[in-house]
Amino acid sequence: MEQEVTSSENRALDILEAGAGITEQQLNELRHDDALRRDVQDLLAIKAKMRMGHVDVEERLNAFHKKRMHKGSKARIFRMAALAAAVVAAVIAFSFWKSASDASMTMSEMEKQLAKGFVFTADEEQTGISLTNENGQKVTLSPKTKQNTDITIDDFRKIFADKEHIESVTLEVPYGKSASVTLPDGSVAYLHPNSRVIFPTEFVGRERVVKLSGRAYFKVAKNAEHPFIVMTDMAQTTVLGTEFDINTMEGEITLISGSIRVNAKESQQEVVLKPGQQVTIADNNFHVGETDIVPYEYWRDGYLYFDNVDLKTIMEAIGENFNMTVEFRNKEALNLKMRFISERNNGVDAAINMMNRMKKAYVFKEGNKIIVE
Repeated sequence: MEQEVTSSENRALDILEAGAGITEQQLNELRHDDALRRDVQDLLAIKAKMRMGHVDVEERLNAFHKKRMHKGSKARIFRMAALAAAVVAAVIAFSFWKSASDASMTMSEMEKQLAKGFVFTADEEQTGISLTNENGQKVTLSPKTKQNTDITIDDFRKIFADKEHIESVTLEVPYGKSASVTLPDGSVAYLHPNSRVIFPTEFVGRERVVKLSGRAYFKVAKNAEHPFIVMTDMAQTTVLGTEFDINTMEGEITLISGSIRVNAKESQQEVVLKPGQQVTIADNNFHVGETDIVPYEYWRDGYLYFDNVDLKTIMEAIGENFNMTVEFRNKEALNLKMRFISERNNGVDAAINMMNRMKKAYVFKEGNKIIVE
């Protein structure tokens, strides 16, 4: 069977094929790349069921591919035979499921966990939101801060000992937290969990440049003489004053209002978006389509909001935003479509209560785990 796949799928296959010979670089990618980790987990689930004889392999691989592939993306041949030959070492199981103190989980145990329907695994070592200056001085806020935290430049100056020589700041938001940061020009960046933004404490020169990894919603202060530029590994996004969302994990840039210009990093492709449009970038190819901007606006305002979205996607978001492992014991509930809204600062209990009010599935906590029955 031959199938086109995304670069993320290819990276997942490379890790599977490495088996016990997985490199430190690949292991580090697994720890920090949520999309890659989910790809490997999905492939492992297929492999586990294939070994037990409970799955139509071709059907599951096609489903996996369709879920991961962006419209218009093209990549190399998908080698299904790699799944049968792949043997993943306990070190990978350790990366997915255990803390540093316990690396004893076997492959069969991991497959049993995957077969149970885990859709998100909590980061057991996560702390709080962290701030790092250009000299490497790092300060971590208390993990007990509310889920959605507001931060300003004045906060940075109060925190760092050397207040007079702070030139740039790296703001890192772990799973379980989100943060809105007011930049020196009055623009605001609303960061999702597992995201990082680097910016100066004062914009100097013609351009206002920040760097992003992960996902953020930007509300940019208007200044026609000083373009605002967001740099990512995939593209450069240039604006004068507008609101937009960038998701580097999914390769998506969405315009809420105003106008933005997107340039692919490694090609000469360029596109100017209109409000309500989204560009998906895969292998430096652009695909532009219409999208619903309401969920993005709700995120900016502190809510988790989904409309006609499958329960798996909703529960993944809840797991990420509150750093809790999510397990589906009711597999039929994975694809249930529903409308859901919950204020993030009200906590995970409020989100679970709201979910149960929908009466489509029963959701409850068990330690640091959310279970769907």
